[in-house]
Parts: sequence; C-alpha cells; structure tokens
Amino acid sequence: MAGKYGVENLKQLMDLGFGMGNVAKAALADGKIDLQDLAQLVPILPLLGPAIDDIDVAPKELTELDKQDADALIAHGRSKLSGMPDDKLKAIVQHSLRIGLEVGLMISKLKK
Repeated sequence: MAGKYGVENLKQLMDLGFGMGNVAKAALADGKIDLQDLAQLVPILPLLGPAIDDIDVAPKELTELDKQDADALIAHGRSKLSGMPDDKLKAIVQHSLRIGLEVGLMISKLKK
C-alpha cells in the first residue's frame, strides 16, 4: 500500500459486487427470475452497509492504486473465487469493483 487510503473500501465494494453476481446466478438457476428469487437478496444485505459507509473514499483509493494494491485486490478476489484462472479472475474482480462502486454511489446519492 503506497497511498494513504489503501484498498479496504474497494474490497468491501468487491464483496458487494460478488454478492450481486451470486444473487443473479442463483436467481437464474431455474431459467427465470420471479418473486421466489427475492430470498436470494438476503445474503447481500449485510454487504450494503460496509460498502457504502465510506463510499466517497473509494474513488480516492482507485486513484492511488498501485501494483501492490492491485495484487491485494486480486488476492481478495482469489479468496472468494478459488480455483479460477487468473485472466478470468482479474476480469471478474474488475467487474465486481464496477458493480459495487456504481451501486454504492447510487445508494449514497439516494441517502442525500
């Protein structure tokens, strides 16, 4: 970690992104999304608070991101998605960050 912000908020946003991906995967398991799939949302509820608490810091963390920070994010992703090839893992980490950041920013704006 070279910068003063680190990557803790980015990890929380990644967790939210991973959670949302898991919800979508589980909801689509039967080929359709319906009211019965609402229960799939429960596991992401505890991820929302940590992801948006310091959402304003996340863009600063991204700005300061260096190789060591990027490696830490990849390692965090690997801990959640073990056994995945590196190229696929890196792509999913990037997508999970985007999803988490956008959802977090939207919720933050709705709170104001």
